[in-house]
Amino acid sequence: LRKHALFVFMVSILVSVQFSLTAAGINLLRDARYYIKSGFSPADLATDGDLQSWQLVIFQNSNVRINFSRLKPQAVDSAAKDYSVAVTFLCSLSQYEMSDAWLTLSSIGQNYEIFLNGRIVHREIYTDRDGVIIADRSAENLSFYLPSRFFLNGRNTLLFHIVGYAKRRNTGIMNPQIVLLPEGSVPAAPK
Repeated sequence: LRKHALFVFMVSILVSVQFSLTAAGINLLRDARYYIKSGFSPADLATDGDLQSWQLVIFQNSNVRINFSRLKPQAVDSAAKDYSVAVTFLCSLSQYEMSDAWLTLSSIGQNYEIFLNGRIVHREIYTDRDGVIIADRSAENLSFYLPSRFFLNGRNTLLFHIVGYAKRRNTGIMNPQIVLLPEGSVPAAPK
């Protein structure tokens, strides 16, 4: 009887946690706008930055894959190039109050920096003085915690500074999400 009661208790916790994750697992990037450009500048970190000169990218479904082959063609070069991806989205801070926020990515590479509203989230850039990548930091199924103090009420900008070779498949990002979860929860690996 004790084992049965414990089992019922564990199932009820699992069901309530699953329901909470479903109810509170809000993807803030669901209605986001994506912009790309060649190059990167510290001025890009301004949260009120003008994105009119950037190329707007429209996705037909929820599968987001950004690489840079759509930008002007480049000759094969020994030096990696800088690229930028800006993702704008709206956030209500009242949504965030009882949640933890996580940035999840299916993949990112080759080298990268991630900023939220001008604040550094993570950095993996390893190049020599000539711009040659000395350590490829391409990765899959990543999660990064986002402190609540990084968010603004209203428009927010998630900025990816990518360093890589445009023709390589792993240069870019795939399926970014900012997920709000109940406090203390950890996001599932992105698909």
